[in-house]
Amino acid sequence: MNKLVLQVPGEPGYTWWSLFHLYQALGILIGAIVVGIMIYFIVKYREGKVSESDDIKPGVVPPERGNIRIIVVFFAFTAVVLFSLASYSMFVTSYIERVPDTDDVIQITVVGYQWGWRFIYPNGTEVVGEVTVPLGKTIVFRITSNDVFHKFQLKDFRVGADALPGAYNVIWIKPEKPGRYLIQCYELCGVGHANMIAYLNVVG
Repeated sequence: MNKLVLQVPGEPGYTWWSLFHLYQALGILIGAIVVGIMIYFIVKYREGKVSESDDIKPGVVPPERGNIRIIVVFFAFTAVVLFSLASYSMFVTSYIERVPDTDDVIQITVVGYQWGWRFIYPNGTEVVGEVTVPLGKTIVFRITSNDVFHKFQLKDFRVGADALPGAYNVIWIKPEKPGRYLIQCYELCGVGHANMIAYLNVVG
């Protein structure tokens, strides 16, 4: 799939959008088939006449209708589609939640507070309000809070995690486009919630 079409700056956004486009493509395909069949039968039987054999008569069991082969094929097709979607959805979820085990991982601690974000680099340097990472590296964010519940959200990368006092949640990204990306709090955390933003700078 052409990554430029997805309009996201890196992983795991690419993989998330691949799942979305799979659902979208199947929805359009199945919808087109259903509408096509409806139009076909409307045109074919628009002037059809009802035969006497179709009438319901007291005491007479009507003849069997339908085609068992069509039912079996339809059921098998539906089962295959649903199983495939469920399997791929589980794969994507597992891929996004599993931190890559590579040599180029950079781990950054994120501390949410009312109302801002503090970033701690591996060398101990602390910055507030923005974090800078290199292009093409896997960045792991360990997210926590020192007061109330927050949510660290990188919406351009389609990933985020709750920031909870006394606990750490982990997310990862792999930026493939340089730029400046917005970080927001997605958990209502007080009167300053709307202004609890920061920025991710991708350089390289």
